[in-house]
Amino acid sequence: MPLPVPVDTYEEYFTSEVLPKVRIGGMEAKIVEFGTNYIKVITPQISPGRHELYVVNNDFGTSNRVFVNFEGSRITIDRIVGDTGKKQGKDAVEILGSGFQNTLMPVFKGGNIKEELMPRVRFGTVGGTKDINNNIADITLENNDFTLRYDGSEVIRTHITMTAKYNNETYQKTFTIEGYSGEPIYLPTWELETSDGRAYPGYELVMVKTENRKLIVEKGYSPETKLINQGQIELNTPILLHCRRCTGRGNQSRRWKGHYQIQVYKSCK
Repeated sequence: MPLPVPVDTYEEYFTSEVLPKVRIGGMEAKIVEFGTNYIKVITPQISPGRHELYVVNNDFGTSNRVFVNFEGSRITIDRIVGDTGKKQGKDAVEILGSGFQNTLMPVFKGGNIKEELMPRVRFGTVGGTKDINNNIADITLENNDFTLRYDGSEVIRTHITMTAKYNNETYQKTFTIEGYSGEPIYLPTWELETSDGRAYPGYELVMVKTENRKLIVEKGYSPETKLINQGQIELNTPILLHCRRCTGRGNQSRRWKGHYQIQVYKSCK
């Protein structure tokens, strides 16, 4: 299978059921070379820190577990060009600093996952975490104007339903994802519709992932970012329909119009 983005000289990875699986931090690594007592993999994108690595053979025999450390890139935001803007969004903004990198972001658009290689930039810190019970979890945000239901009760597919309220209208869509195993995935709010087919006016990506039997949701990711170089990012701001003041956390951030906190997230190496 082709890699979403070539790594060094590798453009494809092996998908044979005969080969073992290498898991790092609970995520499967992509095998690019295999031989006697030798496996070479492309590591998954993973948070900085210490993660468990082990190998599972096709007969389900499992190796001992070792730990590997991942370091995050060091980034700094110095200045934002276009540091005021309207909450209706799609303002052109430049972020100037150092250490910026692209991130491979799996975006679910039009019923398919598309791997987007771009900087991961988030406005605000609206999000939530909820325990998953009986493979179902619900998260409500923004004074009950946004809800997300995770339904993993089917073995081969997962249903994620987003519902948003705005100007006395209700917009909704259920995203059906085949073979979802909990890795971060980004869902577009502009695909939500009313019952009569009118599109939701919001424009942002919502990150969803599961970890340790918990559902994690983060709003406010910009759908359009471009890495010019390691010191410059160009983007169009997301449309954030519910104005909020953020204290937040993140890797590097700056205030935008005194209300939104911009976060440029690290990539791991």
